[in-house]
Amino acid sequence: MELLKDAEVWILLAFILAFGFLAWKASPRLIAMLDQRAGAIKADLESAERLRDDAQKVLAQFQRKQGEALKEADMILASARAEADRAVARAEQAAAAAFDRRRRSVNETFALDQAKAEAEVRCIAVEVAVAAVQRALVADLDTAWRNRLVDDAIMQLSRALQPPIPQRPAPDARLTA
Repeated sequence: MELLKDAEVWILLAFILAFGFLAWKASPRLIAMLDQRAGAIKADLESAERLRDDAQKVLAQFQRKQGEALKEADMILASARAEADRAVARAEQAAAAAFDRRRRSVNETFALDQAKAEAEVRCIAVEVAVAAVQRALVADLDTAWRNRLVDDAIMQLSRALQPPIPQRPAPDARLTA
């Protein structure tokens, strides 16, 4: 029993008794606090899980909308390219038509200028021929013969310079019946 005389043993016994009494009285409160803390942590975890699920849903929704927006942008781009191609085709057709009109106009102008030049050449040729005939007649022929040749030349020349009269087509037998 010498152990009972030692102060350290009594301190140990007092500590064990105090700790036991505290554990007996404080343990339900401590357990309730720990249970409450565990419940709060569990609720926070569940809330975090719900928030994560919501965030994933929102992310998927935004990704889907982004995909739809990209598809729409591709469609708009394709439409714009098609419209640009149509505009280029219309411009090419308009340019070709303008070129054809201009070419026809130039050809018509050229034909008119050519006809005009031919008429001028004919006039000059006639004047030269008349002058040559006149000189030849004055020098070589007597007056009566000269006058007859000049008259014949004038008649032939007037017939040659007159435009031909278009012939009318024969009436169709089917139309007269």
